[in-house]
Amino acid sequence: MYLPPGYPVRAPVCFVRPVAGMEIKSKHKHVGSDGMIYAPYLNSWTPHGCSLAALTRIMSNIFSASPPVFSKPAASTANGNGGASAAARPNGEAERRRIEQEVREANEAVSAVRGVVEQER
Repeated sequence: MYLPPGYPVRAPVCFVRPVAGMEIKSKHKHVGSDGMIYAPYLNSWTPHGCSLAALTRIMSNIFSASPPVFSKPAASTANGNGGASAAARPNGEAERRRIEQEVREANEAVSAVRGVVEQER
């Protein structure tokens, strides 16, 4: 979520950013192929009638009903099982660190949104 100069008169600009191993669904009703979120609430944004808290709830409801991202399919391999061979699997420790970093980044984003919501109250 980006708050442009002129916020709250101008609506926030929202994007979906898939993490590694995920991609944006094509032709999603509310998310463009570039990740830009298109929701009616954003189109009808008014500085006194809209809030980041409400926007967050609406996006949560929209994406709960129709998730905008999905896991990329595993590449087929010559071993016939349709999945990655043992040699192609990521190192367990490196994978754990990558996931922990993604969780930290997600938590930081949630904290930032909470801070903005608290400022609105």
